[in-house]
Amino acid sequence: MISAKEQAAVLALAKLTAGSPGPASRLIQASGSALRLMDGDVVGLRKERRAYAADLLSRLGPGDLARAQEALDAGHSAGARLVTVLEPEYPVNLAAVHNLPPFLWVRGELRPREYHAIAIAGQEPRSIPLARRAAIALAHAGITVVAGSACDLDLAVHEAALAAGGRTLSVLDHGIGVPARDEGLAARIAQAGAVVSSCWPGDEVSAETTLRAAVLTSGLAVDVFLVDGQDGSRPAAQGRIALNHGKNLLVPHRLHREQPWLRRLARRGGVSVVADIDELLSQAVNSISVLRILMKR
Repeated sequence: MISAKEQAAVLALAKLTAGSPGPASRLIQASGSALRLMDGDVVGLRKERRAYAADLLSRLGPGDLARAQEALDAGHSAGARLVTVLEPEYPVNLAAVHNLPPFLWVRGELRPREYHAIAIAGQEPRSIPLARRAAIALAHAGITVVAGSACDLDLAVHEAALAAGGRTLSVLDHGIGVPARDEGLAARIAQAGAVVSSCWPGDEVSAETTLRAAVLTSGLAVDVFLVDGQDGSRPAAQGRIALNHGKNLLVPHRLHREQPWLRRLARRGGVSVVADIDELLSQAVNSISVLRILMKR
């Protein structure tokens, strides 16, 4: 584990980032130390990264590190710990996406080499039975279930995975210091998996935090099972992010049939229509096996 001061430096640099957090995350990784970057040490970095570092550091103010330490203390006070891109606990699936967050707040156990994780996304009440069946089947197969925390469907997914004796990761669309929609469920998830946020500890739900959660949900998983999604909806945005990450987007026949936006998207590749839960499991196991082989190279 890195020092608290190093973690605060990661937070300070992350706070300066405008737009995608990916470039800052990669810069910090390449440097090996946020503190060294803050001291202007860019030895060994490529020319374009040195230029980006100079731009980032030009925004650094005298009180930024102290404010980052306050954010670190706030997260700890909320019963969470910080995991940064500099630490071996940072998830390998997430590390592979282009817009990886520089830090995560975690309650529970985060397993860095957790290849076997599938996300379930949706929001419509009529999709809850399908989402539950998928969560139970994945849990019985020893596959970690990833889902958000924003709606009843998300909570039902976590409940089903836990009831099946599985491991589940709950992605918050707000700061770790903001109360969850179901605090009791969140506590149980932390016991059998993890509650994770890439937001600042006190962040309330907003368009920005919703985007952060969607990136994190996709990033933690190998594939995303999209159980519903009207064009322009939160689940539809989740599906597009998954494809931008190079994930396989698994969808039921009904959704593919009902949604023109999804059929248009499927023409680009990366969308697999599954007939039933057995086919979902088969696709998931295949994706996990391929990823394991690639990671061993």
